[in-house]
Amino acid sequence: MKVVRIFNNNILLVTDESSNEQKILWGKGIGFHLHHGDNIDPSENDKIFVQDTTSDWIRSFSNLAEEIPMDYLEASRQVIELAERCLRVKFNPFLLISLADHLYFSTQRSKDGMYSGSVLTDIRRVYYLEYQVASEALEAISHSFDVVYSPGEVGFLALHFVENEVLSAKDSERNAAARRENLTINRILEIIAENVKISDKHNVSFDRITTHLHFLMSRMDDGVQFQDTDDDNAINQSMRKRLPIVADITDKISKYLQTEHQYTLSKAEETYLMVHIYQIIKKTNIKEERDKDADTSSNSEN
Repeated sequence: MKVVRIFNNNILLVTDESSNEQKILWGKGIGFHLHHGDNIDPSENDKIFVQDTTSDWIRSFSNLAEEIPMDYLEASRQVIELAERCLRVKFNPFLLISLADHLYFSTQRSKDGMYSGSVLTDIRRVYYLEYQVASEALEAISHSFDVVYSPGEVGFLALHFVENEVLSAKDSERNAAARRENLTINRILEIIAENVKISDKHNVSFDRITTHLHFLMSRMDDGVQFQDTDDDNAINQSMRKRLPIVADITDKISKYLQTEHQYTLSKAEETYLMVHIYQIIKKTNIKEERDKDADTSSNSEN
């Protein structure tokens, strides 16, 4: 490959001489000591971003790179990789460009104290997984650029994910299955959120139950179900007596899966769900107590 343009030490515009196509080559320190016209042989750790990209994408990328700092393109790339991994989907390659552009201007507005008035409250309810990933991503970006974003930015970022999911001919079946799986998990998380007062901040317990639900979805697709033992039944009944609110939420989830997916949860699966739901409630209660103590301490000082 031949270097056409050096954006920075990590991002190059190159020409693939085997196909005579221009591509973006992305890797740590790959542009160091290179000049226009030099040859470069990418390592397996370097990323050819959007291998089959179009000239329109290259042109849009190059134009944006002249207008905004490259840090925003790098941050957007990391966000996209995180979201694709967590949501198990592929995005339209133009998401990198639109997301970087959005983040740059959002950051400038936030630093100037100009916040978006729209909060997009329905996004969290309808696209719960996308919202959770967007929340985690925006928190990381906030630290990177040392800026506090408007609360509505999480919803806008989640919308970017939703609107840019693509189904290629090769991956359409896999991505469609992943989308169906995400919709089911979104609904289960929504049931929990409807019955538990959830903190707006990222909750690690939600990460854990989401991972558990992905495994549950796989078992549902494969028609695999736990075979309950007497111990499973006893533990289930014991938890139900101790945690009636948790049991009620679990029953609502069970009814949803039975009605919409014709899948009956085993007692063991119910118990696992109850454990995760209990952890969510416990984490929320702990945070409320800390906030209450902090308010009490602040008032006493005043």
